Amino acid sequence: MVQQPVSADESTWSLLPAVGDEWVSSTNRYIVATAVILFFLLSYISTPRLDPREPPLLKPALPLIGHIIGLIRHQAKYHVILYRRSRQSAVTLPMLTGKMYAVWDPTMITTGLRNKNLSTTPLLVSSTPPLTGVGKETMDIIRGSNGDCAMVDDILLKTGPAMAGAYLQQMNAAALSDIGDYLSQIDEASVPDLWMWIRRLMVLPTSRATFGHGDPFSKDPALEQLLFDFANDIPKLVLGFIPATIAAKGYYARAVLQKAFIKYYSSRQDEDSSTSGFVKVRAREFRGYGVRDDDIGRAEIMLPFAVMVNTFPALFWFFYHVMSRPNLVERIRKEVEGIASRTAEEATLDLTAVDKTCPLLVSCYRETLRLSNHQVSTRTVLKDTVLTDSKGKSYLLKEGTMVHFSICASLRNIEFWGEDVETFKPERFLRFGDKKDDVDPDRPGGPRAMRTAFIPFGGGQHLCPGRNFAFAEMIAVIATLTLGYDIEPENGTWELPTLATASIVDAITKPTTGKKLPLKIKRKREWKALRWRYRI
Repeated sequence: MVQQPVSADESTWSLLPAVGDEWVSSTNRYIVATAVILFFLLSYISTPRLDPREPPLLKPALPLIGHIIGLIRHQAKYHVILYRRSRQSAVTLPMLTGKMYAVWDPTMITTGLRNKNLSTTPLLVSSTPPLTGVGKETMDIIRGSNGDCAMVDDILLKTGPAMAGAYLQQMNAAALSDIGDYLSQIDEASVPDLWMWIRRLMVLPTSRATFGHGDPFSKDPALEQLLFDFANDIPKLVLGFIPATIAAKGYYARAVLQKAFIKYYSSRQDEDSSTSGFVKVRAREFRGYGVRDDDIGRAEIMLPFAVMVNTFPALFWFFYHVMSRPNLVERIRKEVEGIASRTAEEATLDLTAVDKTCPLLVSCYRETLRLSNHQVSTRTVLKDTVLTDSKGKSYLLKEGTMVHFSICASLRNIEFWGEDVETFKPERFLRFGDKKDDVDPDRPGGPRAMRTAFIPFGGGQHLCPGRNFAFAEMIAVIATLTLGYDIEPENGTWELPTLATASIVDAITKPTTGKKLPLKIKRKREWKALRWRYRI
């Protein structure tokens, strides 16, 4: 049985102008008729022939390139648009003469991310040369002698443990010490631009905790802006087409950053005792497979991107959602008082007690991630695989096809979160861990439904290794600010920033540029002159 395609628009006829017989010449009639025939011919040619078990076809209004244009225009949010139009668990998107799967059902996403037949490695390997410029010798090592990409798999396997246990403790201690020192300097201040203030607060503590005493960002402050210039141009750089022209800022930024990191790895500063286990383990694997230090520096240009580019935008939204609600600030302040202790010179927040003592603070953190995360996880199907959705329907994913798992669609799924899915609800996650819900736990907004759909850090082998590190940093900042400071907007009114385009290469949506959100920050009298410290 042939599946009926799902239409992405009301009618493909909307593409054709209405033409009145009274003014259309005979020639024009032939042109219109030819255009109609060509349109449907293109539509037929561009329609892939599907196995009836594959996800249903979702055809674009414009054949061949309609979905490509949609992804370029809307980036990650295109998946939310398509999901809400079609209400499908998964679909097949025809593109040029091929196809791609889009998966939006939370259960399918969770099981798909854990499935070893669905891999990031092919895309990771193919994007490495245009993104990093590593040499042929290194690419041969990355691909492996048998094309098995053994080094890539080994690095991924060892990255998670390198950001847990004692390794995580070391990173947390270093970053939180710097954050505490930074906040301790504030007695009364005017912040002209909240976005830039949050960025400066987070970048150096994070980079020093990651790269140790030899941290390139600490040695050259100009690298901070260059990192974000590089990040902004990644979608252009990955094309590998005249990058110096179409991605000039990112191309230049990459060259300067790589020069700094080649020096870092060539001088073996990654082996210093202050360097995180995360960096050490990765460098050790590279060298173990025979990669030269200069190409380690080129390849690891993606490390600061992974560690820093998403954390501070998430903290920006966390800050805004909490601080713009005075009643919420007071409720969280009372929670944080329960983890605070003081001496004559220091105030210490016990972050080990946050989950138990500060449930509203943690709920706001999760709600922030739910609303700001737009991640799309891309996989390639290594062999035919069947995934089953939340309603028990199974779909076949064919070998060799690319898959987009939309985390954003899961986090905005009305069937799991309820009709208020677009609203910031501070208390939403208070019953997140409730295993004895007295109502239907699978109802929209119920604890089990939320646990199924809340996957902001991905899953499987690519579960974000830095999630606990980022949690400690962000919770420490917001807990300190709610407890120890009065914060208000310069003009007296909190204005919600609009969201920028959700880039398909990162995870957290940024605010649009323009509005600076200037603030006034003043230390509360009872917490004056104390140094902020954290127990972890």
